[in-house]
Amino acid sequence: MDLLVHLRRNAKYYPDKLAVSDRETKITWAEFDRRAFRLAASLSQLGLKKGDRVGVLMSNGYRYLEAYYALPRLGAIIVPLNTRYAPAEFAFVLNDCAATALLIEDTFLPLYEKFGPRLETVQTLVFTSKTASYAPEGMLDYEGLIADSPGAAFFQDVRSEPDDTVGLFYTGGTTGRSKGVMLSHKNLIANALNSAAVSDISTRTVYCHVAPMFHIADASSIVTYTMMGACHTFLPRFDAVQALETIQRERVSHIGLVPTMINLLVQVPTIKDYDLSSLKLIFSGGSPTPVEVLRKFRQLLPCKLRQGYGMTEASPGVTTLDWETLLRAVDAPPDSPESRIMLSCGIPGTNVEIRILNDQGEEIRPGEIGEIVARGPNIMKGYWNLPEETARVLRDGWYYTGDLATIDEENFVYIVDRKKDMIISGGENIYSAEVENALYAHPAVLEAAVIGVPDQKWGERVHAVIVLKPGYEATEDELVKVCREQISGYKIPRSLEFLPEMPKSGAGKILKRNLREKYWQPGLRQVN
Repeated sequence: MDLLVHLRRNAKYYPDKLAVSDRETKITWAEFDRRAFRLAASLSQLGLKKGDRVGVLMSNGYRYLEAYYALPRLGAIIVPLNTRYAPAEFAFVLNDCAATALLIEDTFLPLYEKFGPRLETVQTLVFTSKTASYAPEGMLDYEGLIADSPGAAFFQDVRSEPDDTVGLFYTGGTTGRSKGVMLSHKNLIANALNSAAVSDISTRTVYCHVAPMFHIADASSIVTYTMMGACHTFLPRFDAVQALETIQRERVSHIGLVPTMINLLVQVPTIKDYDLSSLKLIFSGGSPTPVEVLRKFRQLLPCKLRQGYGMTEASPGVTTLDWETLLRAVDAPPDSPESRIMLSCGIPGTNVEIRILNDQGEEIRPGEIGEIVARGPNIMKGYWNLPEETARVLRDGWYYTGDLATIDEENFVYIVDRKKDMIISGGENIYSAEVENALYAHPAVLEAAVIGVPDQKWGERVHAVIVLKPGYEATEDELVKVCREQISGYKIPRSLEFLPEMPKSGAGKILKRNLREKYWQPGLRQVN
């Protein structure tokens, strides 16, 4: 089975149902299928073939959705590009995978002028625009390729096998050199089946793409909701008020938001003025949702929340936590073990196995900390052109995530931290997520990030970076006090700084690497 099975099914059995419903555009499944087919035929006639890598640099929209289904029709591999890359990063990714073509939106032409001359293998440039009626010199017009597609008369979809690579997703680079994660048809479909099994999706579902479509989390949603014949709508970028307006206008039922976005959504003063009655489910992942945000979510939004944990290498789902379990935790006494489940990422997905291993390779007991390893049909094929790195993380059928976790007596999983984000101060291991959760208990804290910074005596000390809610104030002493009430003394931040906003990745994650840079000079770090 390949991804095209779902598109053909929708076009055959739901031809007149909307595949896309946006403020400006309505496209049925029959028309969507036709457009993707004609685009594939034109690209094939231009010389693109099975196995070729094709970069996509667009903001969220229906053309991005079409690219996800046009490229597999000719056996090409989609390479979604992070729109927040610097010019050098664009050049690195496209050269690393030896891309032969690039689909680019007019918004990013100024960036292309900077990285385009550095490209070594790209020969075909396809231009898209919501406003321009012609492509710049040297580029082909996206809509023109669809409207005038003489090759469509004899083009046939290329046969793909389940293990063929369909997407090359470069990791965000938050831990160093970006790596291309090879995901197959089987990987993405397995993940979609896991998601659909717990999401109550039907042909009446309307999914809003708010997370960037270059990110694996949204690629997962593309496959899942197309598989189920749902309708797609889009936001080019996240804005809390625009998200509320879109939910109301398009009668959105499902949406994916990282905790940062949920936090901003529930902070909108006029949230109760919007008709959000269509909303049934919000997916959340990327980091734990702070307890106070969960409580406000319950008060203000008429839907369920499903928390999850995953990564690009797992397509991305590994664990999931349902709303009913979250409610049980919210209603439990504040200091009870049951209330702590709010901080859990749940249990393994339907077709995913996990183990949590200590440094000796033994499974941990409740309360101990170990590394999560996972296996299942959703786990990646490997890293592009990095066989040694692939062998390091894929061992005996298991993927070693590098993430630290613990479990409770009911086997719920709790992410403690990235293994490499652990702070070692005076020989004590300190997990930044625990300190961040303590800081979030202060009502003025909008965002918190905890990092280790150099300390002559202790090697590293705990340093907190804080963004306050608009109109709120908090002193360092107040924040230290709220931490002291919840965590051990050696975990309390020894220094704090306040920023107007956090540096974030395209997926909305806080970039701790950027926060560390001014403290750790190259070659300085000596902490073991």
